[in-house]
Amino acid sequence: PTARPEPAKFAPAKSASSSSASAHSAPLPAPPPTTDARALPPGVQAEEAPAPRPLFPVQAVPPDPGPPVGIAAEAGRGISFRRQDGTFAIGLRARFQLRDTVSWTAGDVSNEINIRTVRFITHGHLLTPDFRYLVQLAFGPAEYDPSSPTPIFDAFAEYVGLRDLNLRAGQFFVPFDRARTTREFALQLVDRPLAVLELNLDRDVGVMVFSQDLFGSSGRLGYALGVFGGSGRNYVGGTTPPSPLYVGRLSLRPLGPFDDDVEGDLARLPAPRLALSVAGAYTANAGRQR
Repeated sequence: PTARPEPAKFAPAKSASSSSASAHSAPLPAPPPTTDARALPPGVQAEEAPAPRPLFPVQAVPPDPGPPVGIAAEAGRGISFRRQDGTFAIGLRARFQLRDTVSWTAGDVSNEINIRTVRFITHGHLLTPDFRYLVQLAFGPAEYDPSSPTPIFDAFAEYVGLRDLNLRAGQFFVPFDRARTTREFALQLVDRPLAVLELNLDRDVGVMVFSQDLFGSSGRLGYALGVFGGSGRNYVGGTTPPSPLYVGRLSLRPLGPFDDDVEGDLARLPAPRLALSVAGAYTANAGRQR
């Protein structure tokens, strides 16, 4: 009898599927380096390709520094303009005094009401807070000097960058008597004592060196030395012979530092304060009585 051919044998489908999954899970080969590593010397690695640049690069936005000039207003200090970097500053303020005076003299009663004082002040610093300036103008009817052609009361510049040797030049109060150098707005009473109006040196044009913290005494020791023209404020014309004015003052605050240019204790200090000063002045060939 004729033999039948054997049927063909096939591999199970499960084995074929497993072989196919194994082929697909194999990792892909890494891309070749941009530089041929065989051409580099030993110990030198090939450089990686730079990251692609974005089509529209995003630029970092710097923070907003704010306005270059700051404006502030405060009672008693007026309005001020100051650069944020501290290089320049200017302040403006004004004040006036409305006064009513009633007098009794030998049974006669008189009344006078007027605006006695009108002041305009500008002050600030240039380039550095240590280089300061101040200008004060007076427009009150009782503040004009018949021999003075201008309303200038104070006009000076000063450098206060050195603790023991500050410098001021211009027209300002002569550092002689404390009761006269106190500003009008810092007085406790309406007027100064009558003796102060007679025995004072008022304002003059000159140069002064001074310190409010001599030898680093925490504000307890101060001094002022000045040389002035000797003819008073707003004097026009020379003097023959010259009449310079020499002034010196030494101040001591034994109980601690405070603003002794203000008569009242507006700061309400918890402890008492005391200021003692000794001053001297010399002039020769003075051209004016006061």
